[in-house]
Amino acid sequence: MKPAHEVADTGRLKIGFILARSFTLSAFALFVDTLRLASDEADRSGRVLADWQVLGRITDPRLTEVSGAIASRRHPGVMWVHNDSGDTPRVFAVGTDGTVRGEVQVAGAKATDWEDIAIRGNTLYAADIGDNGAQRDSITVYRFAIPSGDPAAATASTLTYPDGAHDAETLLGDPRTGQ
Repeated sequence: MKPAHEVADTGRLKIGFILARSFTLSAFALFVDTLRLASDEADRSGRVLADWQVLGRITDPRLTEVSGAIASRRHPGVMWVHNDSGDTPRVFAVGTDGTVRGEVQVAGAKATDWEDIAIRGNTLYAADIGDNGAQRDSITVYRFAIPSGDPAAATASTLTYPDGAHDAETLLGDPRTGQ
């Protein structure tokens, strides 16, 4: 049985496998409200203290490997998440209790290796940027309005690295400027 993804709250600082308020890092990194960790919230090794309160677990079988997550600005207590490679182009609305509240197909998108998701205003950006073998000629970031129905229509931005293929795991947006 695969482990459930957890969401946790330490009081002042929310952290967990799939929780972000302003932006997302990666499903394998800790998500925090800001990138600042006060010295009283980390021990000398830099690890966040383990006084977590589990808010929920994602156990839905459709979410086999959550690889991107971002807090919804339109729906408090909801995060938009997606699976890593091997899935169809879709996003899920997940409550902080871990329950799936909706599934939305992303029309006009392909899902080669979706790694992350970001938000700017009322727009989501799904990053098809994974390339573990450094084989892809280009990567794609899909832009679509925060879903209010199914499907969501995406616009693709195809990107290339000037020095050849790279693997990327993270898409960041500045929470102050949205860029």
